[in-house]
Amino acid sequence: MASNTTLFSPIQDNVTTQNTWLLRPTTLANDIGDREDTFEHLPASIRSARLSEPLFNKKDTYRETNAPLIPLAFNVGDYVEILWDKENTGRPDTSVDFYIQFTNKIPKNLTISTPSGNTYTLEKNTINISANDLPFDDKGFITITINNPQEQTIAIDLIALGLANTP
Repeated sequence: MASNTTLFSPIQDNVTTQNTWLLRPTTLANDIGDREDTFEHLPASIRSARLSEPLFNKKDTYRETNAPLIPLAFNVGDYVEILWDKENTGRPDTSVDFYIQFTNKIPKNLTISTPSGNTYTLEKNTINISANDLPFDDKGFITITINNPQEQTIAIDLIALGLANTP
């Protein structure tokens, strides 16, 4: 029987630290798999060549690419610059977490490159990146590039960049 005093009671199943981080106003995220994934005005976009049309596999929307370089653009300037760069230095005030979710396990031999030129091995879904590695470009973007030297087909489901849970 319905209660007269309860207007809305959300179900709190599956609340994780990762889910909470993804929903923070300081996190730029895109659930890949729709026609707008490449639009630059979004908080996060995939800017890759050889990008498939949106795909669906009963539980995930995603896109595939086998490009050797897969740029991911994060629109800091339009969405979170005032929250990330309070000291107006042109880079985040603290370290940042980069998160990527694939439809399957993480493909082998992938790395990411930051705007500063530093490279990180992509061995887990979340990588903590130093603020010094992430200067904003002249349009207020941070572009992180996935290096895919073997040009293997990878299926990307979600991308996100946000202030680190632990700086």
